[in-house]
Amino acid sequence: MQYLVDGTNCLILDELTNHLDLPSREQFEDTLKQYPGTLIVASHDCYFRERVCHEEWQLKQGQLSFPKAQESINEKHRLLLETERQYVLGKLSTLPKDDPNYLELDKRFTELTREIQRLLV
Repeated sequence: MQYLVDGTNCLILDELTNHLDLPSREQFEDTLKQYPGTLIVASHDCYFRERVCHEEWQLKQGQLSFPKAQESINEKHRLLLETERQYVLGKLSTLPKDDPNYLELDKRFTELTREIQRLLV
């Protein structure tokens, strides 16, 4: 807590919630959320990370990854696929089944649906 009071601009914290009771932990989380500097936190406590951290980095087997950034990319990709699928569905609804473009659009609709489902798993 002294570092917070002293105005230190970067804190590196390792498994800081392990031995705190619930009221102490909640107060500590609230204090950290108000901290104006940079926090680098190593924690297995996902609830704590969700409440305090803005960005999450993971280090696994020597590889650094950014899971939330990847989730964001997947979400944008899913929304683009859903938009295209709605467009294809709109086109399909105006065509008779014997139209030469119908089978191609129906195939694309199925492909888009499978890709969207894959992203949701």
